Amino acid sequence: MSARKLALLPVLLGASVALATPTHGAAQEGPEGQNVNVSVQNRMSGDVRVYVLQHGHMVPLGLVAGAGHQTFKLPPGFKPSDEGIQLLADPLASTDWYESDPLTIHQGGVVDFTIASSLDQSSVSVRS
Repeated sequence: MSARKLALLPVLLGASVALATPTHGAAQEGPEGQNVNVSVQNRMSGDVRVYVLQHGHMVPLGLVAGAGHQTFKLPPGFKPSDEGIQLLADPLASTDWYESDPLTIHQGGVVDFTIASSLDQSSVSVRS
């Protein structure tokens, strides 16, 4: 495991605890998250796991196949707020990952996440 992924290990372990509690789940549609979509375009040849981060919680949105597209609902508990959210892309065939800057989103918004074939060229944008 790379040093970068080891540095993220406490967040991953925290996500495991969060997933074990009834108030947090992976990409379940609920009243708090149902109005924000995350549209992911994977331009890598391999599969990529996508996560959402907010307030120290990391929850998987799902897996996007190589050269594929997937739209996810923002999970319950990840409310649009001034503190924002971050997205993380973790390619299965790599030891590197991409973490977005914090994003401010609003109910009914759409987050467009493009995972580039070179992770450092990935981009995220928000539209109403």
